[in-house]
Amino acid sequence: MRLWILLLSLGLGCSTTRVGGEVDAAELVVTTTADRSSVPAGQHLQITITVTNTSTSSRTLQFSSGCTTDYEFLDAQGKVVGTSQQACLQALTQKTLASGGAFTDVHTWTRGPLEPSQLAPGNYQVRGVLLATRDTVRSQPVPVVIP
Repeated sequence: MRLWILLLSLGLGCSTTRVGGEVDAAELVVTTTADRSSVPAGQHLQITITVTNTSTSSRTLQFSSGCTTDYEFLDAQGKVVGTSQQACLQALTQKTLASGGAFTDVHTWTRGPLEPSQLAPGNYQVRGVLLATRDTVRSQPVPVVIP
């Protein structure tokens, strides 16, 4: 597993209402939603990342591993303070999106004592990351509270 992939990934939480954000870069839109806005101890946060091709032609995305998306936790200053630390199969892969096509990945972050990316109580943001080798795109961050 490459260290830079681990550094790109991270976890964050949200509450019972879905929240989300998106960024359009190079005709790829990455949207992140979370199933909750607050993540009490021992609870899970489901993070959904959708990548949409908004161009008028198909796009082939290249990946250096089996992981296509990941997520990051940001502090109040926008600094990355946590990653998902997901294990990625080391194999070159690709995904072709037709014009208007999309794919979705769902990640789960657990707030528990064994989670490697523990966050102190406070206000954070989580954002999705497209891990394509030539098209790394991040979504707008989504707020989350760690009580």
